[in-house]
Amino acid sequence: MELKKKARSRSYPGYGLQECVAWAESIRQQLGSGSHDRESVARALGSRGVNGASARKVASLAHFGLLDRVSHGYSLSPLSDSVLKPIEDSEQRHALMTAFMNPALYREVMACYSVGEVLPRQLATILCRKHRIQDSVSADAARILLESARFSGIIDEGNRIVRSPEDGGAHPSTPDSTGETAGVIPGTEDAKLVRPQEEFREESGDCQRFRFALTRGRSAELVVPCALTGDDIRLMNKQMELLQLQSEIMQSNTEDDNGRA
Repeated sequence: MELKKKARSRSYPGYGLQECVAWAESIRQQLGSGSHDRESVARALGSRGVNGASARKVASLAHFGLLDRVSHGYSLSPLSDSVLKPIEDSEQRHALMTAFMNPALYREVMACYSVGEVLPRQLATILCRKHRIQDSVSADAARILLESARFSGIIDEGNRIVRSPEDGGAHPSTPDSTGETAGVIPGTEDAKLVRPQEEFREESGDCQRFRFALTRGRSAELVVPCALTGDDIRLMNKQMELLQLQSEIMQSNTEDDNGRA
């Protein structure tokens, strides 16, 4: 009998924005600025070492744009500076809204509503049916979204939108001290982007297609608009970084399961 592969939920923050801000402060206090290896970051997040729990925390920090992947591990992002060490209150308020709007899922949801509207009680069902969140985790995903929106000041206690999410937005990465752009995933030799040579690049209408060479003879295809901005590229890099973090979580969970076997 052939077993069906279990469908996985799309990516979303596993922890709320308030928790992630506290963890970013813990990293700053214990490790300071600059880049830090995975083991040090995991310990600063309260884990004994790199494991599934620490990977989920790191992924949530990355979702909100508070932590960047750099060549030798991770680094607190410029956005985290605005949240933790603002020059004025308005900078922190804007930074929290920016952090909330950083996850793609949250941008999609908030684009459906306007200031003055109340986020629906059926949000968990909406996440499941319209935003590809698995039913088994939709209630948790909805709770985290609402708590994070409340903490950012975008909604009030009654879940009414009181500030325009458009005042926030995705956090553009900036070059780090090594000269690399934060968000570009280093060390991914097993999944390299084939340069857009003519045989790997096609244009049709308003879109262009790129084919990726993956491991074990596999390939992937990326469809993007013909007119891409620098911010578009940075957002795509962020999504690739989150994919890598998801892979690390899965690997850590597998190692944990094998260790318990």
